Amino acid sequence: MSDTLCVSTDTCACGKAFLLIEAPSGRTEDVLALPGFTNSTVRIHPNVLHNVLDIVSSGGWPVLQRGPDLEIIMIGNNADAEELGRKLEAALLGYGAQPRSVVVRSLERIPRSRSGKAPLVKVIQPFMERAD
Repeated sequence: MSDTLCVSTDTCACGKAFLLIEAPSGRTEDVLALPGFTNSTVRIHPNVLHNVLDIVSSGGWPVLQRGPDLEIIMIGNNADAEELGRKLEAALLGYGAQPRSVVVRSLERIPRSRSGKAPLVKVIQPFMERAD
């Protein structure tokens, strides 16, 4: 099972002391295909992103892939956006991936699809593997 659950800090409206769970993530995440060393393509499992991004944000962090570029959307104000981008690039390099760019920007809330889902890792435009 690759779902990630976060315990909410909110209290139940009924007044009981049950723990509340925020929306699970992981069910609709895409595996990224990024440019790698020596004209290769490297597949990156979403857990690689979770290992870096779950530490810095409990408010959410969608990662959008557009070809060889990645965009990380941090919820709220993130003063360390450049540092976060560097940490993510280092993690990806550790797996042999070299995205052309990693951009971090802040939004007030996570963009959702028409169905109401908000996948944390989404391929908008796939990276086209290099033809040799």
